[in-house]
Amino acid sequence: MVLFAHIPLFLGVFLLSNAFQDYLFSLLTGYVDPPAGVEVREGMNYNPYFPGGAISMPRVIFDDLVEYDDGMCLCSNFRYLVA
Repeated sequence: MVLFAHIPLFLGVFLLSNAFQDYLFSLLTGYVDPPAGVEVREGMNYNPYFPGGAISMPRVIFDDLVEYDDGMCLCSNFRYLVA
């Protein structure tokens, strides 16, 4: 736990928890068009998993980005990377 030496213990536990893994996966793969009535400023993207919904980080993970022999998409395999 040397990595977390200067971070409060509860944050270190959260980073190692399934909740953080689920949040990270949702944040990186959860980009969608904003719902009706929600305005997103220019240069921002809508991601319902980000607090407030507007995030400046663009979507970087797409299903068609990598082709696998077994037919799985990148998002399915990405789930294993954050676990």
